[in-house]
Amino acid sequence: MHSPSHDAPYRHIFEHAGSGIARLSLKGRFLEVNPRLAALLGRPADSLVGLHVQDLTHPDDWPVSQAQIQAALQGHAERYTLEKRYLHASQAPVWVAVTVSLWRDEQGEPREFLTIVEDIGERRRAQEALASAQAAERASKAKTEFLSRM
Repeated sequence: MHSPSHDAPYRHIFEHAGSGIARLSLKGRFLEVNPRLAALLGRPADSLVGLHVQDLTHPDDWPVSQAQIQAALQGHAERYTLEKRYLHASQAPVWVAVTVSLWRDEQGEPREFLTIVEDIGERRRAQEALASAQAAERASKAKTEFLSRM
């Protein structure tokens, strides 16, 4: 067991990280959530403890999340990253990139999951805007070509 003085730097990182951090049980329940993740979800950190990850995952994204969790527990991947939507307290979707690592005990048995959550909403909006602009440009070129043939 670490002494409190050894845990202090880790506690500081957890509390002040610019990324969301959470510890989850092997069954997918939040054990601990840092302030950044709580803010991203628009909820107090203590209100998230005990909730299941499915409670906060957009329903359309749950099957992939569930499959990744099972693959990790079966030993297929110690770590994985996926883009998905969490649900903000307002029920608005929040696009995130979640990196999940399986934490094992000294005997190598799975103990819990550690997750790092990055807000990728701005990036997703930029990608969608670029895709829309490219589609509009293609439509304009097609119209010009059509009219030039008339």
